[in-house]
Amino acid sequence: MAGGLSRDLALRIGVAARVLPGGEVSRLMAVLVEALGMPLTAQKLRRVSVRQLGTCGEQAYRDASLPQLKLAADYLWGRRPIDVVEPALPAVESRQILARSLRVAVASNSGEKLDGRFTDCRRFLVYQVSAQEIRLVELRTPALGGSMVERAALLEDCQLLLALDLGSRAAARAMHAGIHPLAVDRVEPARAALGRVQSVLGGMPPPWLAKAAGMGGEWRVRRHGT
Repeated sequence: MAGGLSRDLALRIGVAARVLPGGEVSRLMAVLVEALGMPLTAQKLRRVSVRQLGTCGEQAYRDASLPQLKLAADYLWGRRPIDVVEPALPAVESRQILARSLRVAVASNSGEKLDGRFTDCRRFLVYQVSAQEIRLVELRTPALGGSMVERAALLEDCQLLLALDLGSRAAARAMHAGIHPLAVDRVEPARAALGRVQSVLGGMPPPWLAKAAGMGGEWRVRRHGT
């Protein structure tokens, strides 16, 4: 970290860098210096815009999603409290497969949150989701710097993928592996997003989703009443 920064500013910049692609403090510092000039101060950080993070300089975060840029800006502005300790990873509840359920992968960077992209998240939280229950069955960690092909192969037994900012290439790669990708537009607890999937399963899911969940005759009874 560049000399002259207070501990508070150094922490803000460090935590903001962690939520951006690559997680490199040096890259974020280069963008901030390009956008704001030296020396960096608390007042200057409060003026940096989401647009500047994505466009200023050669190292600008053109590869970041809008939710990632907004989250980083919140840390830089001091609007979001800094937690220097990463939240504990959730405990796997059971590896037993639920009847009439989907296996859903959630892209995550911290704790039990849906806060990652398919292409560079730290891990995938894998759940079994039925109309009655949500159960965490596995944590899967992709190889550092691994390709999208390798990431998709890691999830080939999953029917759904929930992630931030799914671009066309990432979505196509997931679909090629037989995984249906669903983009989420905000950071949120994984179980909040899974709750919406659960609601669809408990109602009138589309035929492809009912088939993936093994609902068969139960789905036909709901749909046709016979």
